[in-house]
Amino acid sequence: LSNCIPTTNTCGGCHIEKNDYPFYYSIQQDTNSTRSCASHNNTISLTNSDVGVERERFHLFNDSPTNFSNQNHLNFVYERILQSLPAHTDLRYFAVSILNNTGCQLKIPHTGIKLTIPEDAVLLDEDHLIYVALLTTENQMPTLTTNQTRLSPVILIGPSDITLVKPAVLSFEHTAVLDSAWKYNLMFCDDSQHWRCILTYGQENISTPVHLQFAHEQQAFILFENIGAYALIGESILNQQASKYIQMACFYGQSALRLRFFDKTSDAFEHCLNEETAMKNFLCDQPKQFILHDNQDQICMNVDLELSTMSRINIGYKEIPFASFWTNRIERSCFIFLIPNLQPNQTGPDKNFMEQFTIHVDVYQPNIFTNALHTRLLINTHNLQYTSGWDATSMRPHHFSKTSEKPSRLPTVIRQKLCQILDPPTTLGNDWRMFASNLLGISYLQYFATKTSPTEHLLTLWDARQESFVNMINVLNQIGRSDAACVIIAHMNITRAFTVGDRHRFENIYIGWGLKNFNECSQAGMINIFPQNEYKFDLIERDDPTIEEENALFKSSILLSPDDNEEFEDNIE
Repeated sequence: LSNCIPTTNTCGGCHIEKNDYPFYYSIQQDTNSTRSCASHNNTISLTNSDVGVERERFHLFNDSPTNFSNQNHLNFVYERILQSLPAHTDLRYFAVSILNNTGCQLKIPHTGIKLTIPEDAVLLDEDHLIYVALLTTENQMPTLTTNQTRLSPVILIGPSDITLVKPAVLSFEHTAVLDSAWKYNLMFCDDSQHWRCILTYGQENISTPVHLQFAHEQQAFILFENIGAYALIGESILNQQASKYIQMACFYGQSALRLRFFDKTSDAFEHCLNEETAMKNFLCDQPKQFILHDNQDQICMNVDLELSTMSRINIGYKEIPFASFWTNRIERSCFIFLIPNLQPNQTGPDKNFMEQFTIHVDVYQPNIFTNALHTRLLINTHNLQYTSGWDATSMRPHHFSKTSEKPSRLPTVIRQKLCQILDPPTTLGNDWRMFASNLLGISYLQYFATKTSPTEHLLTLWDARQESFVNMINVLNQIGRSDAACVIIAHMNITRAFTVGDRHRFENIYIGWGLKNFNECSQAGMINIFPQNEYKFDLIERDDPTIEEENALFKSSILLSPDDNEEFEDNIE
């Protein structure tokens, strides 16, 4: 998967002018497949910054000539995909992956969007391609009522001829402030025109075809089996006021400040950043957040120029209709404020030219001040002209910095063992149901109860959420399923901790990224291994240690003396 050959400059109704945007997309390959063509790594990024090209072909190279037919097949599928994409699809927000019975995982960079296809989710005799793309034009999005607002990007999964026999997981970011004031509707479209609601959160029933879950850090997850476009919309419940996160970013260019507003999602920020960068405007500071309440109250924006620590001058005030932020697409709006004496004199020195200035921006709803935005921005115009502005790298999402390149972090045999243990119902209820509730916070279980193996799909969701092995082991112990915990521990080769009287001794407990240096677990239950006492032992997870930290961790975990209380307690810390 090592080459990309430009063919033609048009794709349906799409068109990109030369040097308009350097588009970016990636082809990601799962090298675990025995039928996939070989690649030196699992992810190949294809870029073209010299010419605007709408259609590209890729060739799969392998030393074995038996793969030539597979290359031709994938080239043909890829051409069909590009031809079938909706008009004006931006290929910077597009990713495609090789798909077969080993599953796959792909993501659109810098957008927080990830698609996880589990093993044996498709019945294909040969390698195929699957893609995920962002839809950004108005006619491709669901039509909203005056009370509704879009809470997520509009995500298209294709091609439509793929049939899933197991649920896949779509991960994305949303802007909702999670509370009981929201009515969430998940919209679906399989033909890019006719949208329909397939789920109302909290009103699911046995015929609901998907499962929607909200997690930490404004993340949402959908388990689905139908290929098409998905979008999350919301509205306030009667007599309540829902709220959502909005961000404001300040850009400087050509003697003017440009204030941009957009949803607090990574894709919205990335889209705004790309647009402004293309116009050679510079990001002045990291985006600022405020909360928008559904009270039909207009949004007021005031900008002051600081003259001194004691005085300011107002350079702009704007009242924006509530619908512009709630129902319409506010990211398309730009508010421009001209600052006097920002442009240096080209023919001679200008003493009045300000190389540095400070502005105060206030964004608020008149009847709600608690969540207003009040920010002070120090802008050095001289530095911005000789740098690329604020470093946006640190603000881009890091949700997938440790994403496994494999569709699942658990081998098939371990998943099967866990399913055999947790699928059968128990009188105590500490089966897959308690596992789902305690590990993933799932309250509506009917979706999983209709599946042949509920545990299998819970593990798929756990994989997509990038939850830790440590947390799973702790949960299994808490619900009294040390038998399932020992399966994971044995797989991870965990060195056991054992009890000496009422004290504990440890043999090389070593936790860095994942779990390391673990030997096969004894048959004793983990509850007995980690009994409740004054020390409240629990497995914990740390960030990736450096080499020095690894050595220190290793040395501090070697057999502690139960008689040396001071050393014992120090090592516990």
